[in-house]
Amino acid sequence: MRPFGITGKSSRTPSGRVFIESRRKNRHQGCCLSHMCYSFLMSKQLSQEEKTQLVKAVHSAVNHSDKRKRKTITQACKDLGLARSNYNRWLGAVKKNIKETGEAVVPSPKSRAPKKNGMALSADVRQRIEDMARSGLYANPSQIGKALREEGISVSDNAVRNNLETVGLYGHRTVQGSDGKPIKKKVILR
Repeated sequence: MRPFGITGKSSRTPSGRVFIESRRKNRHQGCCLSHMCYSFLMSKQLSQEEKTQLVKAVHSAVNHSDKRKRKTITQACKDLGLARSNYNRWLGAVKKNIKETGEAVVPSPKSRAPKKNGMALSADVRQRIEDMARSGLYANPSQIGKALREEGISVSDNAVRNNLETVGLYGHRTVQGSDGKPIKKKVILR
């Protein structure tokens, strides 16, 4: 089946794909025809003001004072070279922004990235790890992790080690080996 508005000869390739040779004379110069119906060059990012102007232009074309000049939303979007899904998304953002701030503009996009790390240790657990390291009863982070798990606190040995390193209680120290040579070891610093 040919896309709407395209006339021409269709040819099949050995793979089974259909290519249509277009015979349209008045092609727009320098435009991308996405799904063969939008003539707006969408390769650049639009600013919030430009999006707001496009929403207002579609809205005014749909709600024209002369009923004979009114257009459907789809037709108004096509005339501006705008996808209807973009218009609906931007219109929803404008309506939401009117409720929140009272301004009829498309707001800037908000980050969807998480605001905090959900796997981070709570402040009381971090303090408990520091106290256990300073007490001198534990030789390494794995012993602290094991003691915390026995108390019912779910924490890994790596989380304990990372926490101690950020606080400055775990690092390299030079100690004497059994043969009398200095050895650089990672230990709990007190």
